[in-house]
Amino acid sequence: MDGVLSIDATKGNEIVNYNGFAISPTVKEGYILRVSNDLLAIMRQITGRPPVTFPLATADITPYGNGLDHINSIMQPSTATDSPVVGVATTSGAVIPGIGTGVNDPLALESAARYCLEVAKDYGD
Repeated sequence: MDGVLSIDATKGNEIVNYNGFAISPTVKEGYILRVSNDLLAIMRQITGRPPVTFPLATADITPYGNGLDHINSIMQPSTATDSPVVGVATTSGAVIPGIGTGVNDPLALESAARYCLEVAKDYGD
């Protein structure tokens, strides 16, 4: 596996208050790396707006069940692979439960899906 895009609703926090989607820094082998300029450029191309990112803490890249707070499960794949992992978070402008019915904006989901397709196309080159 060359890389992982981990997609999750990330709406129940005060970290990202933006309606759309945001990406995380790359995580590889237990290290939080910088946000990829190539991934930011693809996001800008897809949305026509400045890219939006969300921060990570070391606790976010540890396994669940260890007593530490996590932003959510978005970065859990990084605990099971040595491949680079980037979180793609569908977000909202206000704190709402990400698992609630009707909370996902169809335009945000479509943009996030197109983003993932473009990243996969470029990453495969």
